[in-house]
Amino acid sequence: MKSVARLIEDLDCHGVRLTLQPPDRIGVAGPEGVMVPELRRELAARKAELLTLLRAEAALAMLARLKAYTLPSGRMPVAREMVERLEDLREPAEILAALYDLERELIALGGEFDPGLADAITGIQKVFSGAQLIELRKLQ
Repeated sequence: MKSVARLIEDLDCHGVRLTLQPPDRIGVAGPEGVMVPELRRELAARKAELLTLLRAEAALAMLARLKAYTLPSGRMPVAREMVERLEDLREPAEILAALYDLERELIALGGEFDPGLADAITGIQKVFSGAQLIELRKLQ
């Protein structure tokens, strides 16, 4: 049996996109005729694995987006807040829910996504692949 990541790659090659529909649904979009009954059965049988992978991808995308939030009064220490909220969480669904909550709070405070800052972060990450803009470590 192929890995879930390989299954998603194969679907992608055929124009089929899987999306997370919180809390526990998977959206499927693609050309007619690709989603044959056998493939639908495989997706249903591997739903738990697919949800775990899609949640992890969504959490990483949310983290990237939250790095580029600003508030009217200036930069908010979003990274510190993320550390505190995520510190004891281990399940992808819990992590993703906490990140969505943080984004909603940022927006309620007047925060907004800054595309220029996001582009700068992406540029730095391309130049220094594997580098982190911040280092998170527990103080002893």
